[in-house]
Amino acid sequence: MNFGLYSGAIEVAGQNGNSSALYNNYLGIGDWQPRIGFAWSPERFKGRDVVRGSFTVSSYSEGGGVNQQLTANPPFTGAASFISAGNIADGFGPPASPCGVINNSCYIGNSIHMWDPNWRAQQTLQWNFTIQHQFNNSTTLQVGYVGQKSTHLLNLMDYSQYQLLTPATYDSSGAPTAAATYSPGPYLAGNAPLKASFTPTSSTYAFGTASNGDATYNGLQVVLQKRLSNGLQGQLAYTYGKCMSNSGGFYGTWGATQASKGQVGWQNLYDPKGDWGPCFYDVTNTLTGYATYELPVGHGRKYASQVNKVVDGIIGGWNVDPILTWHSGYAMTMQNAWADPSQTGGLGPQFGNERPECIGAADYLKKADPSVPGYDWFSPTTFEGPKVGTFGSCGVGTVRGPGIFLMDIGIQKNFHITESKSLQFRTEFLNAFNNVVFSAPNANCGNYFTPSAANPLSTPANLACGSSMGLITGSQSERNIQFALKFIF
Repeated sequence: MNFGLYSGAIEVAGQNGNSSALYNNYLGIGDWQPRIGFAWSPERFKGRDVVRGSFTVSSYSEGGGVNQQLTANPPFTGAASFISAGNIADGFGPPASPCGVINNSCYIGNSIHMWDPNWRAQQTLQWNFTIQHQFNNSTTLQVGYVGQKSTHLLNLMDYSQYQLLTPATYDSSGAPTAAATYSPGPYLAGNAPLKASFTPTSSTYAFGTASNGDATYNGLQVVLQKRLSNGLQGQLAYTYGKCMSNSGGFYGTWGATQASKGQVGWQNLYDPKGDWGPCFYDVTNTLTGYATYELPVGHGRKYASQVNKVVDGIIGGWNVDPILTWHSGYAMTMQNAWADPSQTGGLGPQFGNERPECIGAADYLKKADPSVPGYDWFSPTTFEGPKVGTFGSCGVGTVRGPGIFLMDIGIQKNFHITESKSLQFRTEFLNAFNNVVFSAPNANCGNYFTPSAANPLSTPANLACGSSMGLITGSQSERNIQFALKFIF
């Protein structure tokens, strides 16, 4: 069961020319997905330099969650699983539908789910260009540019949101000087009774699934690689990148640790540019590396190769394997509260996607909070709740969370018993230096102010964000040490 985006007409799968999927099958040029690549080693550089490049087109159909499927509409949802208890001979009764006849009465007063008939799978264009130089037989350096552009990303839409034509205005004392003006918007307008049932205070929504999001990524990648020689091999890789999008994805990062949740749906349905900003998983700098090093001591190695077996069993044959992980902080989007200060009936109460007012640059405190258990990452004083009848000015991804620095170290030694049998001892120090890995700070302003007869004005006092905004109350990845002993035969 679907609805015309503008007509509001009730559309039944397989009837009146509707497809069984209730959206149009896409058979355009985006279904052509070439993959092209090349590698060139100029003769004048004697095989020590290689230029590589590639371009590819691919597509992927994102999941939107059960709550975004058309089967969430009556008559499917709300049907009783059985009419009566029944018995073995007669079985259970047929499902009881809340809609005997499919018409507006099935949907007025309820949230509905809609699917853009022109929905299509996301399309991603990827390209890269790299130059690799070989210094010697074991060491290379590669520098490259990587780019990506994605279109038709999935977005959750609130087609029942009213359009804020002119925001409310206030004087310096917080007194309103002009009320906000609104329009019901064009969606579902052809079905006046159904359209009228969705108001900013109805607590019902016309949830929609559309493929109108975009994303870009550009990155500089540098890789220094050393193949095994003289007992050492390893790699060091650095990336300077930027990801931008206006689609957080329905799932985002709910329950994540270091990253905040992705922005679910646009703050303002009629201003998609207002939700263009760094991706919730965007980090500017990333450095990773690993190495495997055979310490040059003991039998068969550079030093102390002639010591007796007892001494060799103590000092010889050790390998060390460090792994480095470092990156700067994730982009974070501030949210006002699970409320609707714009009074447009948007998704704020559902997903907290209305943002606060930014009254200054983020003030990163990065210090322990003496008043409560936790760590103040940034101050809430440069944010406040938006005034009633306005959208907050904070953009997407305007604050950076804590980064990460981890060094894992593995140590290994083989004790040879016979030619075919050996005993291997190894230990791993995970987060060897016990660096604190902070979880994401609280990004919720927590301001639920709405006007009332007793308190009609938006003043600095009732627009203040909660004191816990910016507070980190958790961490992860404390140091762990593990040991293993393996008999190889």
